[in-house]
Amino acid sequence: MPRVIICIWFLLLPVLAYTQQAEDISQEALSYAYYLNAQWKPLLKLHKDMHAEGKDYYYLRIRSAYALQALCKPISALSALQKANTFWRNPEDHGLYQSLLYAAHSPEEAELYDGSASIRPIIRLVGWESGLLSASGATQGNNLMQNYNVYGEHNRLKQLQYHAFQIQHRLLKGVHVEHDITAMGIDRSWAFAWRNGGAAEFPNTVQQIQYYLSAHVARKQGWMLKPAFHAIQVSYKRIIANPDVTGLNYQFVQSNQNQWQYIASAEISKRLQHFKPSISTAYSTINSKTQWISYAGVSWFPMGDMRYYVHAGSSLFIENTTALLIPKMIAGMTLHKIWLAEAGFTMGTMYNYHENNAQLIFNVPEMITHKGFVGITCFAKPRWNMGVLYSVQQRQANQLYYIPNVGGPPEPNYNIDTYTLQGISLSFKYTFQAHSL
Repeated sequence: MPRVIICIWFLLLPVLAYTQQAEDISQEALSYAYYLNAQWKPLLKLHKDMHAEGKDYYYLRIRSAYALQALCKPISALSALQKANTFWRNPEDHGLYQSLLYAAHSPEEAELYDGSASIRPIIRLVGWESGLLSASGATQGNNLMQNYNVYGEHNRLKQLQYHAFQIQHRLLKGVHVEHDITAMGIDRSWAFAWRNGGAAEFPNTVQQIQYYLSAHVARKQGWMLKPAFHAIQVSYKRIIANPDVTGLNYQFVQSNQNQWQYIASAEISKRLQHFKPSISTAYSTINSKTQWISYAGVSWFPMGDMRYYVHAGSSLFIENTTALLIPKMIAGMTLHKIWLAEAGFTMGTMYNYHENNAQLIFNVPEMITHKGFVGITCFAKPRWNMGVLYSVQQRQANQLYYIPNVGGPPEPNYNIDTYTLQGISLSFKYTFQAHSL
C-alpha cells in the first residue's frame, strides 16, 4: 500500500507543479496587462494578494513602484524601488533616481542611490536671473530744511538692478559645486540743503560684484552638508560737505571708495519622510562690521513630495552687543503638475543681513523691517524651468539734519525715512541630464 501511495504522488507531482506554474504565469500576465493599461489600483491589489502568497520578485516591485508614483505616493514608491533593486539593478533604469527627485530629495542624494550604468555630465545646471526693484513712498526725503534746520543731507536709494549667472557641476558622486556670479547696480541720490536756500544733489551709483561658492555634499540616509563662501566687492563715491569760510555755502569733495565684504557659512540638513530640519551658522564682515548669524528651520512635506510644503525658521543675528531674532515662513504648492507657486514672509530688524546659507545678502545701509515675495515657476519641460518673482521690502533710512543750539554748535538729529522697495525678477534654469552608455 505505501508503494502505491508513493507512486500516485510521483504521478501527481508534475500536474501540481504545472498547475502552480500556470497560476504564476496567469498572475504575471494579468499584472503586466494592468501595467500596460495604467490600471494602477487593480495592479496594487493583485500585488498585495501575490505578496500574501509569498511571491516577490523584481518586476512585481518595479510595477508597484510605478503604480504608487502615478498615484502620488512617493514614499511608498521609493520603498518599492529600493526593494526591486535588491533583486536586480537594471542598468537602463533611472526610476529610483527620478523617484527620489519627485519626493523632494536633492539631486546629489539621488545620485547615491542610482545604480544605472549612465554617463552623468560634468555640468549639471546653468541658470540666469535678472531683477529690477524701485523705491517709492519716501516720507522725508524732500523736506531737508524743516523746523528751521541749519543743514540736512539724505542719501536715498532710488533703484536697484542685478544680473546673476549660476552654474553647478558634478565633482564626485553625490557631491556638486555651485558657482554664482552677480553684477548689481544701485542708483542713489545724495541730496544736501542748508539755510539761506542753498541746495545740491548728486547722483551716486553703487557698483557691486558678488561671487558665491558652495559645495553640496550628500550622504545616505538623507544627510546634506553645504559649506559656502561669499565675496562681495563694492565700489561707490563718498561725498563730504565742507562749509566755506563764510559758513553760508558748502563745498563738496568726492572720492572713490572700494570695499570688500566676506561671508563664510555652513549648513547641515536631514531629509526625513515628511520633514527636513536644517541648521546653519555664518560669520560675515559687512560694511566694516562683523556679524554672526545662526539659523534653524524645518520644512514640512505633508504628501511626502513637492505638491505642498511649508518652511518655518528663525535667524539669530548678532552684531557687537546687538542680538535679534528674525523669523520667516515660506509655503509652496504644485499646480497642474508643472507650476510651482511659492510665497514667503520675513519680519524683524534686518541690516547687514544675509540668508539662505549666505547666498542672499542685504548689505544696503537702510534697515529692512519686513519683506515678502510671491513667485511661480514653470516646469513644462524636463530639462528647463522658468520663473517670475515679485518681491517687496519695507525699509527705513536715517535722514541727517542739524538744528540750532543756543551757545554752542548745531546739534545733529535724525529723521526716519520710510519707503517701499519692490520689483520683479525673472529666472531661467537648464539641467543637463544623464545619458546611457
